Amino acid sequence: MGAVSLLATFIFISINPAQQFTNSRNNQRLNDLRGLADAVYQYSVDNTGTPLGIDAEWRVIGTGANCNINCGTAGPTPMSFTDNSQVAFNGAYSNTQFITANSTVQLTSAGRTALTGTYTSTIKDGLSSSTWQTMSWISIKPYGKELPNNKAIETGYTSGNANITKYVIGHVGKFNSSIHFTNVSANRYFQYRVILETDNNAITPALGSITISSLTNATITPSQCVDLTASLVPKYLAYIPIDPSSGSSATTNYAIKKTGQNRISVMSCVNDGGSNVTYTK
Repeated sequence: MGAVSLLATFIFISINPAQQFTNSRNNQRLNDLRGLADAVYQYSVDNTGTPLGIDAEWRVIGTGANCNINCGTAGPTPMSFTDNSQVAFNGAYSNTQFITANSTVQLTSAGRTALTGTYTSTIKDGLSSSTWQTMSWISIKPYGKELPNNKAIETGYTSGNANITKYVIGHVGKFNSSIHFTNVSANRYFQYRVILETDNNAITPALGSITISSLTNATITPSQCVDLTASLVPKYLAYIPIDPSSGSSATTNYAIKKTGQNRISVMSCVNDGGSNVTYTK
């Protein structure tokens, strides 16, 4: 009786569950975006114009009050943050306080006794990896600080800048109202600390405002959401779709804009798997 041999071939299939979930979400995003673009297109045909709020800028679809988010990547986009009110100066005070009478940060009585105090800002969110460029400020006080350099005109105060152009004096001090950063890059977040100091406990410095500027590589959408519900539901869509991973009716994380030749582009603001899903009709 002859020997019978069985040759068994095993095939190993590599399965990446995470990638499969990502692909599934991106497929849903593409279907959602196609549905949105088709609905807006049909609305435009029927009404000879797109729904109110859609223009040439990426705008997030939603019913909420604030849709200012990072929506994909783009060339460097300028951003700025200004602290100049009690709401904006909402950080941590140590021997300092906000004075509502003239909207400034000043030393408290304890700070004047100690001759120093600090204010630490809230964290500024660049929404993506950012290059933080400059910080500028306006101080309302002190009065009687050191004079500017030889034949110079003092700058940086809202009023009362000293004019020394007619006089020759030695260099007795310099006031800088702005600084340029050279080593603060590739960071999403920024925070600053101000040290207020005095050599006279009867006098306090007074800080009026601080502005920080940056360049971000994100597409930052405007704060105003585009609510398409009344225009599209239920005639053109059963409901407004939302991104499957992080969207809500308030902020769907789907953005829309008009492009050349009145075409409609839609995009998911969620980078899932290395890219943002887009669709143009």
